[in-house]
Order: sequence, then structure tokens, then C-alpha cells
Amino acid sequence: TKDHWSLQVTNNLHYLWIAPLQAVVVIILLWYEIGLSCLAGVAVLLFLLPLQTMFGKLFGSLRSKTAALTDNRIRTMNEVVSGIR
Repeated sequence: TKDHWSLQVTNNLHYLWIAPLQAVVVIILLWYEIGLSCLAGVAVLLFLLPLQTMFGKLFGSLRSKTAALTDNRIRTMNEVVSGIR
């Protein structure tokens, strides 16, 4: 519902500014610890980000299809139980 969506937005809005800041701090700390090779790890993370987004959308669509099938199953079982009564 709309209230649930707005609650999620308000709870997660601060991640828009803290996530890039945290990433920069981690990269700086890694740079001091292991040097130039930390950029290889950052490159892998940046490469996998679109893949993770794609899988998230795929699983979201599968979850909504599963919910629709579950709703149909529950509706059918309710009709069966009502018919038995």
C-alpha cells in the first residue's frame, strides 16, 4: 500500500547519502592498507552492481507471480472448506 511504500522510503532515505560516503571511506582505508590492488576489488564490485540489480528485478517479478498463485490457491481452498461446511 501507499503507507507501506512511504514508510520504506523514509526509513531508507539516509542510505542515499551514507552509502557513497561509506564506500569512499572504505576505499581510502583499503588504499592505505593494500595500495593499488584495492582498485581491483572496487572494479569487481562496480561490475557486479548491474548484475545484482538485474537479479533483484527478476526475483521481484517471480515473487509477485508466486504471490498471485498463492492467492488463487488460498481462494480455492476457502471455497472448498466453505463447501464442506
